[in-house]
Amino acid sequence: MTVIAPSYDKNRTNLRDVIPLASPYTVQIEPTRMCNLRCFFCMHHSRGTSNDLLKESGFKLAHMDMDLYDKIVRDIMCFSEQPKMINFCGIGEPLMNPRFGEMIRRMRAAGYSGRIITYTNGVLLTPAVVDELTSSGLSEIRISLNGLTAEKYKQVTGVKLSMEEYVENIRYLYKHKKDTKIYIKIIENLFEQDDDREKFYQMFGGSSDVMYVENIIQLQRQMKDYGGITEENYKNVFNEPMTRDWKTCACMFYQTHIDADGYVFFCVSLGNPSKYAIGNIKDDSLVEIWNGRNRLKLLCTNLRNGSDSIPMCVNCEGKYDIISDEEYLDDSSEMLLDRLPGCD
Repeated sequence: MTVIAPSYDKNRTNLRDVIPLASPYTVQIEPTRMCNLRCFFCMHHSRGTSNDLLKESGFKLAHMDMDLYDKIVRDIMCFSEQPKMINFCGIGEPLMNPRFGEMIRRMRAAGYSGRIITYTNGVLLTPAVVDELTSSGLSEIRISLNGLTAEKYKQVTGVKLSMEEYVENIRYLYKHKKDTKIYIKIIENLFEQDDDREKFYQMFGGSSDVMYVENIIQLQRQMKDYGGITEENYKNVFNEPMTRDWKTCACMFYQTHIDADGYVFFCVSLGNPSKYAIGNIKDDSLVEIWNGRNRLKLLCTNLRNGSDSIPMCVNCEGKYDIISDEEYLDDSSEMLLDRLPGCD
């Protein structure tokens, strides 16, 4: 039976009670920067044009090197506590990497026992790819729809596809999913007709475990003109109204992102240039970077002055995705500054 619900876990730890964490709750890994679509809300929309935001940001369109990936796996397993979740996600489409299934298998073979999830546009979910993924150790696959018709897909992504084949491949995934949970989502502003929401539920209600209609927010700073929270539309990605003005961002206390080049960032926002990195896996271990001075300095700044005082965080909407009192830290900043080593 399909459940209509957002993707987040409502059973959350009170963050102020566990800071500082021995390991991140979430490690996000970018398996590739290559993508098969050109969605209007993504930097890939400008790929190959005179206003190429990918090139302007210094991003090389390539898959993550497997030797680098193996180093990441070893580093993750060196934490005293395993991260709760590995999320394969970035500014590329994970299924573009032909060794993606192998990457999941290597993580499991190393002894990782937590959740492994990935986000995909689903276009490359052929039966062969499905069979590979569902036997790899993948816990959950989150499929982002870009329209309910082939015409809408072409308008949003610049790519023509057979909607019938696309839907059939997702049905094949659901039929052969084994232990892999399927979450299907779409952003609300892709709906054109009054009955599109119901049409979405009808099209994929029998092919998913969970479904939800999300709100578009700015996930890539380069795409500042698209999506976003405004005074008229003060909602998070889960289409839930925000009633509190957050000063301190909780995300950087429990997340980290490793891009395709090995650069490590203190949260999982996408498309950040290397100048904002707190380290590189090629130079130091993930454990050293997590506990290092660069990250600590940013945590202290966040607690003292708010995340908007950090250059990488300016205009970021990630903190507005915080959906529970367990992650509200504004009233605990002084206590946490005293607790963090070196915040003096």
